[in-house]
Amino acid sequence: MRALLALSLLVVAGAVQTILAHRLARIGLPLDLLLVCAVCCAMTAGEGATVGVAACAGLFRDAFSAGPFGHSAAVFIPVALLVHWTRRALGVTHGTTRALLAAGATIVAALLAGLFSRLRGEAPAPWIGSAWAGALVNAAVAPPLFRVWRAVMR
Repeated sequence: MRALLALSLLVVAGAVQTILAHRLARIGLPLDLLLVCAVCCAMTAGEGATVGVAACAGLFRDAFSAGPFGHSAAVFIPVALLVHWTRRALGVTHGTTRALLAAGATIVAALLAGLFSRLRGEAPAPWIGSAWAGALVNAAVAPPLFRVWRAVMR
């Protein structure tokens, strides 16, 4: 049942991201709800669920965008695992820590995506240049979304 709820939440997050991404990007505020979903799941679940949700979130992001398929999953899985291991070491109990982990995960995801793009000989994706603004937006979205993921994963 938790897997179905998690998948439903990812579909809703992907749809909302698709609707809002272009509007928010016009004013310079990139939003990556699917990355924040993977990060919030990593803060609440075990490694298996973290990898599953990160892979699905990355594939949904690629399905809803024009980028290469599988690229975001290759970025989201290591970032989500890094957040999961950091959460276990720190013990995420405060909303500020969750927001900082989401901001850090956004920066790391932008760096990994830029590295993968360079390795393939392509120009980096347009959202990579605005990683700092995206980190701030994702940090603001992470604490409330964490509560939703905690309710789903219980």
